[in-house]
Amino acid sequence: MPPGAPSGMAFLTSDQYDPAWRGNLFVGSLKFGYLDRIELKD
Repeated sequence: MPPGAPSGMAFLTSDQYDPAWRGNLFVGSLKFGYLDRIELKD
């Protein structure tokens, strides 16, 4: 993710969107119009 202006962060605990995404971290930036999904291990 480009540095600067993070607008939010969310930890997905649901299977509602995609079961493979459960336990992933999502970080967004309004300045860059960017959303990053970060896969966490263990």
